[in-house]
Formats: sequence, C-alpha cells, structure tokens
Amino acid sequence: MSTISNVSQSDQSLNSRSPLFDFLAKPNQYVPIFDAITRALEPTDIITLGRVSRDLRGVYQKCKDTQWNINIALKKFIKYPTQFRSKLGQVLVYPPTSSSKFQTLEHPMHMELCIVIIQTKDPPLYNVLKGYWCTTAETAFITATKAYAPFADMTLKTKKAYLLRALDAQPKRCITDVKARGYEVLDMRFRDRGKVRVQRLNDGSSWIMKLDTTDVEPPSVPDCVFDHAEFILTSSTNWYGPLHYQPMLRTFKHAALAHTWFVTSSGRMEPIARRLDAMLWMELCELPKKDRPTNWDELKRRKELLRTMTSYEGKMFDEKIPEWLEELDDLLPRGGRKLAYLLAKLLGRF
Repeated sequence: MSTISNVSQSDQSLNSRSPLFDFLAKPNQYVPIFDAITRALEPTDIITLGRVSRDLRGVYQKCKDTQWNINIALKKFIKYPTQFRSKLGQVLVYPPTSSSKFQTLEHPMHMELCIVIIQTKDPPLYNVLKGYWCTTAETAFITATKAYAPFADMTLKTKKAYLLRALDAQPKRCITDVKARGYEVLDMRFRDRGKVRVQRLNDGSSWIMKLDTTDVEPPSVPDCVFDHAEFILTSSTNWYGPLHYQPMLRTFKHAALAHTWFVTSSGRMEPIARRLDAMLWMELCELPKKDRPTNWDELKRRKELLRTMTSYEGKMFDEKIPEWLEELDDLLPRGGRKLAYLLAKLLGRF
C-alpha cells in the first residue's frame, strides 16, 4: 500500500511541475524559450539551478556550449577565432618588449563593446592583477584553453566591483563603464581592511571555465601554471585618498623550470627552489663528465648560478610544482590562514 502511495505522490509531483522546469530541463526541445530564460539569468543563478535539481544540471553546460561559447563571442570581433586563440596560446611566453602595445578590436554594431589586446614586457597575469585595470570587475581574462575570473566570489556573485588602484583622472572612464554594466563600485570590503588574503586562482574564490578547444593548438604555457598562480591581496596604506585593494605577485623562475610560476612568498619559494636544485644537480651528475658544464666546480659552491644557468637542456620539473605547493599547504596549521599573518610581516620584503 505504501508503495502505491509513493508512486501516486511521485506522479502528482511530475504532473504539478511547472512548464518552466521543462523549458530548462529540455533545452534542445524548447530552444527559443530556453535561450530567452537563461539570458535573463546571472551565471550564478544558472549554477544554482544545477544544485536545485539533478534534471537541471545540464543548463550550465548548454549555456556554456551555446550562449557562452568563446568562438561565437570572438566571431563578433575576429574573423578566425580559433586561429586567434591558437596565436594567443603561443604568445603567452612573455616576450620582452621595450614598452606596452595596445590594440583595440571594436564590435561593428555596438561600439561600446571591444576587446583590448595588450603586449607587455611582464607576464600577462601580472598586468591583469596590478597593471591596467581599475576594479575587480575588469580582471577576467582568457587563455587559449580557459577563462578566468580572479575575484568572482566578491564581484560576480554580488555585482559589486572593488578598487584595485588609487583613484585619479585616468580611471574615470573605467568606473563609468563598470557602473554601466550594473556593478556597484566600492573601495573595499570592511572585513578586509588592514588584513592580508592569500589566493590561488584554483582555490574556489575564483572562477575557472574550460573553453572549447576544437581546432585550437595546445598553448605554450600549460593550464596548471595559471591554475596554481598565487597572489596576495592586501589593503592600500594611503591616508588621503580612498582605500583600495593592492594585489601582490612574485614570479618564480629556475633553470629546471620551463615556465614562470607565481608563488606568494620567499618562505614558499625557497623550499621548492632547494628541491629543484637537488633535482637539477642529480640530472647533471648523470651526464658523462665531458658533457657537464665547464663551471662545474663553481656550480657546487654557488646555488644562484645553478638556478640561473642557461645551458641546461635536460628534464624540466614544471609538472611537479602543483604537487609540491600542496605539500607546503599541508604544513600550514589547521585553520590555515595563519600564513596570511606571517606574510603581513614579510610585505616589506616584496
């Protein structure tokens, strides 16, 4: 009897379900209606739908494949989007330039929409976080394979944009544009004043979305370099103007690494550097004596020469960096943000 009762209740539940549910659960059957509904929703709302019902988990993926498809979006600005993304993946090797170069691609129908391409002498992530942009709402960026929103938890979820640099005449247009997109522009959150936050792009406070990589060449810088990029977010110390967030990054290079990494402090860099010293030394020791560096004896005494040597062409250890960073994370005290307190003492050393 109870089984029949449960079946009956289930049937009633299905029969009483709103047509709106079917429009979202069957996007291929109701394409125009699905598009109209989802375009009126924020990305956070669409993600929430998947948590409400198992039948709605496909809404996010459908939006990602259609409305949020990177190639469809770029097609409005660029004739060959996949070729552009392949090229983007190759130029992220940080070529040295004497000055920054800008190129703006404008939408043919909506002049207020544009893509800004910037070539700089610094790693791109460095300029995204502390170079050109005035607020947290402007820091989203793409690589050849992924889209990143570094401050999604405090900006995209709340529609509040926070300042990343001191106000002057130049950011006026930036602030106006951000407000026009529906964001409230504020200085910084009260709870963050005088504090230090340590963030990593894959720590959950940022959003990362994989892009369609069909016909896109593999990038020269692997995804893991950006996924594990660390930075410090602290507050400005200016007494006269408005407060603002101050991102701080440090690049990490080593002869045994093929790519430039971002690690927050010397306290985290040094253990990894010493391990890379050992790995590199073991690689060199396995070489025949005639193939070893000519300054072999000096390399034994001066680790900075070992770390910066340019003649090394052996095995690289970039794939091990994420594992070693997690190993360092495990050494943090429980509740783990005590690292931020220690880093606050070290800020003068950046």
